[in-house]
Order: sequence, then C-alpha cells, then structure tokens
Amino acid sequence: HNQLRIFRNRRLAENLRRSDLSSAAELEQNFFFPRGGRQGTAPTRPTMAEDPNEKQKRRKLPLKKLVSALPLLWVFELGFLVKTILGAPLTTAETLRLLALPLLFASWGALVIYAGFRYQSFHSRAVTERVPMLWLPLPVVLTTLAVFLSNHDATARYLEFHGPRTFIGLQCVRVLALASIVKYFLGVFPFLFAWFTALPDFLFGLSALYLYFAASDDFLAENTSILAAWHLVGFLIIVPFGAITLQIGMKPLRLVKPKVPHDLIFEWPMVMGPSVVVPMLVAFNNLLAVAYSGRL
Repeated sequence: HNQLRIFRNRRLAENLRRSDLSSAAELEQNFFFPRGGRQGTAPTRPTMAEDPNEKQKRRKLPLKKLVSALPLLWVFELGFLVKTILGAPLTTAETLRLLALPLLFASWGALVIYAGFRYQSFHSRAVTERVPMLWLPLPVVLTTLAVFLSNHDATARYLEFHGPRTFIGLQCVRVLALASIVKYFLGVFPFLFAWFTALPDFLFGLSALYLYFAASDDFLAENTSILAAWHLVGFLIIVPFGAITLQIGMKPLRLVKPKVPHDLIFEWPMVMGPSVVVPMLVAFNNLLAVAYSGRL
C-alpha cells in the first residue's frame, strides 16, 4: 500500500512540473479520492513553486528581437561627440564644458543598458499604463540643447569649424531604420511604428546620404535656410510624430490595439532607439535648425 502511494505521489509531482494543473487535479481526484472525491467539497489543486528553468525560458527573448545595431550606434555617437568637441578650436574651459555632454550621454546610455540586461525591459507596466511615455526622448534632447546653448560662443565656433557636411554625415545612420521595417515583415515590430516612423526616418537617412555625397560645399554654405528646414523635418519625424505614433498603441492613450504590442519598443535592445540613439540625432537636428536659421 505504501509503495502504491509513493508511485501515485510521483505521478502527481511529474504532472505539476509540466504545469498541467488540470491533469493534476484529475490525477488527485482519481488516485486519492477514487469514489468521487471529498464529500461536499471540490477537490483542491496542489501548488508548487515555479520551476526556475521555465521562468528563464519565458524571459529569454527570440534571437530576431536581439539582433540590433543600436548599441553600436550609441558607441558611434559617443565617439562622434568626443572627437568633434576635441577637434574644434576651443579653449580648455570651453572644451571641458562641452565634454559634459558625452559624459552625461554615456551615463544615460549605461543606465538604459543596465536596465535592459537586468530586467529585459526599460519600463514598468504599472508605470506605462498610467503615464504616457512621450517623455522618453526628452532627457537626451534637452540635455544636448542645454549644454550647447548655454555655451553660445563655443557652440558657434564648434559648428562653424566642422561645417554642415559633418553633421549631415551624422544623420546618414538613419538609413538603418530599414531594419525596423524588415523586423515588421518578420512579425516582431509594430505596424504603425514601422510605416509611420521607421519609414520616414529611413527616407530622411537617404536624403542625408544624397546631400553628403552629391551636394557641393558651395551649395551647403549658400543654402543654410534649406538646411535649417531639412533639419527641422528630421526633428519633427521623431518629435512629436514618432512619439505620438508610439503612444497611440499603448495605454493610457491607446487608440488602437496593434497585433504586435508597442511595448516591444521598450525591450532590450530596441529601447536604445527611442531613449538614447534617436534622441541624440534629433537633438542635433534641432540645434542646427536653430543655428542655420540665424537664431543661435
């Protein structure tokens, strides 16, 4: 009798490990109470702690979600900032003040990377369901503008020394938004964000490539008003239109329920895009639109 009980308990434990609670309840009903269960009460389902291996499998992201150039773009932008600031004809004090920007940029990027690796996501669902995530690009955008605009003379010499082509070259990396469209066809990227944000971003990157390789220095120097409008378009693609497109597929401002949830954007490594990489690009768009319009 004892051996039979041990055998039955092992069968029950095996069923529970497979997370088949309905079969476990049936097993309990048939083995332990073969005459119809406890009289007057429904059979109870035993509980068991979650298998750590199952939890790890659930947290593991598919490979096609993990493939991304965004961390490399963050390193590229960080190097661009340091190289251009150190290469400009600035005093030591001005250089140190402007170097605060790559330091802050690196710190923010490191925080996002830590959150991505530690929690697989940068957001808490309890927060995003109550607070719109329209703020996410703002830390980088506002910090960049604050550092440059608070050092007016140094910024003017910095922009004049490097010339329009250098900053157009920075915008060329936006052609990599094509990867988001490819991910949409793989079924791992939201429809709205792919076609209403990534596609315009990709087209803007193509225009940057054209200007960088085809436009003459004289054309760029003589048509600063055109460059100001061009940079303004690059800024508006993301702020506010990209941020709004992202938010209308998420609570609390959700207007549509997409097949692929927009929360996916906040998972690692995609979160590097809206929080670090893209905001730096549009911050330069904003800065140069102001400078080339004569308002700096």
